[in-house]
Amino acid sequence: MSPATIPECVLVDFHKSEGTVPPGRWGHSAAVINDRLYVFGGEGDQAFGDLNVYDPGDSAGPSHFSLQRGRAKFTLGLLS
Repeated sequence: MSPATIPECVLVDFHKSEGTVPPGRWGHSAAVINDRLYVFGGEGDQAFGDLNVYDPGDSAGPSHFSLQRGRAKFTLGLLS
C-alpha cells in the first residue's frame, strides 16, 4: 500500500531509538500523555506486569518499570 492510499489517520512518524524493544503483546492498555506513549501490561508468552514509556524526542528508547503482578485485558483511564 503506498502512502497515497493510506488514510491520514494511520500515518505516523517513526523515530529510531537505541534502547531495548519490549516484547510483543496483546490485551494491554496504552495512552498518550504529554507526547509520551505509555503501554501497560498485556499478554504474550506470559502476563506482563510492566509499564513501558516511550518518548519520541528521546533516542534512548523506552523506559521500563516492573510491577508485582501481570495484568491483561483491562482499561486505562486518565483524570486531569
